[in-house]
Amino acid sequence: MSKVDFINNALAGHDGVKEFEWLTDDIILIKNHDYTNNFMAGILWEQLVEPHHVGPLVKHHVSFISNIPKIGLWSGAAINICEANHVAWGRFGALLSACGSRDDPRNHVDKEIGFARTALEQHSSVTALEFIFHKLFKLHLRSGISVRVALVNDYDITSAEVRSAKKWLGDFDLILKNNPNGRITADANSAAESIGVKIMKIGDLMKHLASL
Repeated sequence: MSKVDFINNALAGHDGVKEFEWLTDDIILIKNHDYTNNFMAGILWEQLVEPHHVGPLVKHHVSFISNIPKIGLWSGAAINICEANHVAWGRFGALLSACGSRDDPRNHVDKEIGFARTALEQHSSVTALEFIFHKLFKLHLRSGISVRVALVNDYDITSAEVRSAKKWLGDFDLILKNNPNGRITADANSAAESIGVKIMKIGDLMKHLASL
């Protein structure tokens, strides 16, 4: 199945999509069933989404930009451009979620990072949250220090997920287990310790930030 066929099949089978039309090779017009929330979506196929990828789509006034590869990363600079222009961004699953919502698609937040982002931005010790990648936050704290937090969404975190985060995201100080279910295995903690980081769930992370 081609990449385009994959998208077409997903949209054609979506309960919230009445019809859709490819306007260009990377822009789709999506119409919902009562035509009250039609919008244009930009489609990317990148391992790393950077400003030069999103810039042309923003200029075409898309409401949502989706990067299809599951392992694809968004750079902080690309995210900043989207948000400065009130354009939603995220995975293909997030685009499908936006198709099923009656809310403005430009306000749609990818569930993969939305809860953690909101919780951390609202923490009393955090003055600013900066995206390095969409799965790597740099938190600026009132104490003057900064903390780099990597998001891992797996149900169980093992040493493999720790090594993968290090490979794809580079340096960080903490791993946030972003999935509230599942467990952190002993070998994951050992792997984290070996690279000088800790793994925390959201409650433990919030307490830790308050102590810094």
